[in-house]
Amino acid sequence: MLAGMQGGDGLLVSAAAPLLTFLLVFVWMAFVMTSYTVQPDGTIVATPQAGFSWGYKSDLVFNWHPVLMSFGFLFCSSQAILVFVTKPFAHITNKLIHVACHSVSILSVTVGTIAIFRYHNEHGFHNLRSVHSWVGLTTLIAFGAQQLSFNASCDLTGTLHGANVSSYMASDCVLGSITAVSIALLFVALLLVVWVSKHPVEETIANSDIKIPFLK
Repeated sequence: MLAGMQGGDGLLVSAAAPLLTFLLVFVWMAFVMTSYTVQPDGTIVATPQAGFSWGYKSDLVFNWHPVLMSFGFLFCSSQAILVFVTKPFAHITNKLIHVACHSVSILSVTVGTIAIFRYHNEHGFHNLRSVHSWVGLTTLIAFGAQQLSFNASCDLTGTLHGANVSSYMASDCVLGSITAVSIALLFVALLLVVWVSKHPVEETIANSDIKIPFLK
């Protein structure tokens, strides 16, 4: 009974944590996001940058990126996985929900990627200049490649291609595991970006024309 309770608690945390993370990121970008301008006298002026826009050269285009990435990679992907763990419906229904969640996830992270490239291009910033960018791009490519297989074969037992297999992990499942590790590395890189943005180098502080957003 205790094991069952622990399992239920684990599923609850697994379902709630991605949603909570997405909501926190959404609130951050929609209501809290702020940029900082260093004046010649050393005074730091805070300028609200919260909200969303798709307008040309709008600073608010950036805010779509973390929101859509957290929604796609964290929330949608976690629900796609959990539907096979909880098995709330018939197998074919669960499989359709799984595919739908992954499809929405791909759409979300694709638009989020377009948003950050557009923001960089319109504001004169270089693309792919950080570890965060490269890990994120690698994750996106791996995630998209995983969508080419829908059999979710992570524990096959039987005869496969004339050979007996037991608890066999298929190639698409291996790719999914690599994607999960890449997502973890992505968030490590995200933490590094936040740290650097909060502790800018002296050359950046000396330039009074530079805005220092929390996540550029």
